[in-house]
Amino acid sequence: MKSKRNGFWKISVFAILFAVLAFISIGFTSADTIYVPDNYAKIQWAVDNASAGDTVIVRDGTYNEKLFRQVYV
Repeated sequence: MKSKRNGFWKISVFAILFAVLAFISIGFTSADTIYVPDNYAKIQWAVDNASAGDTVIVRDGTYNEKLFRQVYV
């Protein structure tokens, strides 16, 4: 009887730890690398769709556009 309790206890602790770690890992996102023109045709579109920590790489070419930085408060 006691060995069944020990087995149940170990499985319960493992399941709880696994659930907590899974929940924590869902909350964290990794930074992306956005390439122009592969992912977006215009640099501004890439900048507009980038999140904090993302990297925007502009490949060689001629881009005729003005860039604007939007600041959200």
